[in-house]
Amino acid sequence: NEALVGSWQGPIEGETATFTFKADGAFEMKREAPGGGAPISAEGTFAVNGDEITLTSFSAAGSSKETSKFALDGDTLTILAPEDADEDDIDIVLQRLAE
Repeated sequence: NEALVGSWQGPIEGETATFTFKADGAFEMKREAPGGGAPISAEGTFAVNGDEITLTSFSAAGSSKETSKFALDGDTLTILAPEDADEDDIDIVLQRLAE
C-alpha cells in the first residue's frame, strides 16, 4: 500500500479526478466537472494484493467494491479497467502530485 500513498490526478471522461491514498488504508476521490458542474466525491478503503487494487467506496449513492489490476511506473499510476467491464469502462492514468 505504501507505494501508492499520496495524491494522484488525471482525466476521467473529460473531468479532472484526484485520488488521495492514505497510509492507514483510506482513500478519497474527487472528480471536478469541467465548466463548474457539481463535483463528485467518494471515500472508502483500498487494499493492494500483488498487482491488484481493491477500492471499497462509500458515497451518497451507496457503497461499491471494485478490484482492478494496476501498474505503477515512477510517478504514473495506471488502474486498468476490470476484465469483466463493459465497453464504457476505461483505463485510468494518474500522475503523482507533488506534496
